[in-house]
Amino acid sequence: MRQNMDLSLIGKMAEIQEDGSPLQIGVTGTFCGVGFEVVGRIQLEYPSGYWNEWYLELHDGRNGWLGDGQGQYTITFLVEKPPELPPFDKFCTGWPVTVGSETFEVTEVSRARCIAGAGELPFEVKTGYDLPVIDLAGHGTRFATIDYSEDLPLVFTGNRMEFDELSLKGLREFEGW
Repeated sequence: MRQNMDLSLIGKMAEIQEDGSPLQIGVTGTFCGVGFEVVGRIQLEYPSGYWNEWYLELHDGRNGWLGDGQGQYTITFLVEKPPELPPFDKFCTGWPVTVGSETFEVTEVSRARCIAGAGELPFEVKTGYDLPVIDLAGHGTRFATIDYSEDLPLVFTGNRMEFDELSLKGLREFEGW
């Protein structure tokens, strides 16, 4: 049973645009041996297309995000004590950024727009808001992103994943699959 849901938010989200993702709310999978369920989604529009952030409830009590776009997948978790960061417009690709004990390199500085949301999310989705975002690559499959849509930037760290590594069940079926 879900807890801490704000039922007043149900029905206040814009409609999701069809984007060809095989994921959907209710999909289950595993990350580093821990099961999870997809319980929510926000859809972002970039100049190069759509990107989805699927909100996860992990069986160990954590919540995280599964990023999905253009055949790339990432799982990230909010960093509780993020580093002090410069303003968004000061970042350049190639710059190093230290988060905790890890050093990442800025790989992309871009602006997305939130166009829709669905399901259970930790915040109310107001479509049309800008999402200035910095993506970073770390050692091996390590990945981080900095979300400048709030007054204090949010930092998320995790891993780039291969689709098959996630052991996803309950995927949306497409004709010809």
